[in-house]
Amino acid sequence: MLDDFKISVVIPAFNAEQFIDRSIKSVIRQSYLPFEIIVIDDGSKDRTVEIASSYEKVCCLKQSNAGASASRNRGIFEAKGNWIAFLDADDEWLPKRLELQVELLKRHNELKWVSGQYIVCRRNIERARKQLHPDVIITDGSVEAIKAIALNNALSTCAMLIRRDILLIEKGFNENLEVGEDLDLWFRLGRSHPLIGYVEEPLFCYHRDNVNSLVQQTSLSLNHSRGVADVEKRWNERELYSEKYKLIIEKQCINQLESMALSAVNTGNYHRVSNILEFSRRHEIPLNHSMIKKKMRVPSWIRFFKYTVIRMIHQCFYFLHVKLLQRNPVE
Repeated sequence: MLDDFKISVVIPAFNAEQFIDRSIKSVIRQSYLPFEIIVIDDGSKDRTVEIASSYEKVCCLKQSNAGASASRNRGIFEAKGNWIAFLDADDEWLPKRLELQVELLKRHNELKWVSGQYIVCRRNIERARKQLHPDVIITDGSVEAIKAIALNNALSTCAMLIRRDILLIEKGFNENLEVGEDLDLWFRLGRSHPLIGYVEEPLFCYHRDNVNSLVQQTSLSLNHSRGVADVEKRWNERELYSEKYKLIIEKQCINQLESMALSAVNTGNYHRVSNILEFSRRHEIPLNHSMIKKKMRVPSWIRFFKYTVIRMIHQCFYFLHVKLLQRNPVE
């Protein structure tokens, strides 16, 4: 039975000397041990390779800097296991991550991929838990993958355990995409494998402290571009799905664009607002233009005051949360 779950762990790493030790240890300490651990060093200039290579159980492969997608794809290609689990070099798995997923897969051997909850952390303090949208119903340990992705993107790369053969069929992550390469792959897998297993317990900690990571760098510099690119891709491909999923994807695209536009209004970035409205007209996405323009007519000082006060209140609650929980860091 163990041979049915030979799990290869793929960890892309770039200048991760501060965190790679923590991530590797979180894999080694799993209650269900993986078949192999593969670290893909993506052209690091620090001690990432030295630290990763110090572990006897780790296979460290070096390459020129090519990005997270190319690194993960190389890991998939080099893997000798029949299941692939992903972990970013600055995050960490919780001890039963693999055990909980393997147990679920043993109960439902028709499933080809599985995900689950995760914890968002800052300074090792739990800040939030990423859960499924309320409209996504768990039935017999699984959910509709496309619905879970489209409604609130609750499926994270670091919580994924996927059959290697179906990743190879889909040719892995699209290396031509600067952003949204994970969503692109999940949507493709969702078309061929509609159901994904889902563990209703946290599986890993997503640490938001490392601004130098491959994922964080992309998110910080291309957040707006990523949002527009994601919407455009999903909108253009919505006809590939059944009518039920098509309507869900259309609604999600509209909500995301309106949220981006209102955020730009609140920060006074009218150029961005105009770009979003023009984008929606060009692609015939039915945004509520009148509502957005009405918000724009509110005097800028009032918007700035409301935006600033809300941010201050949010920060106060966050620091209070940290003070209350700093004696109980995530184990």
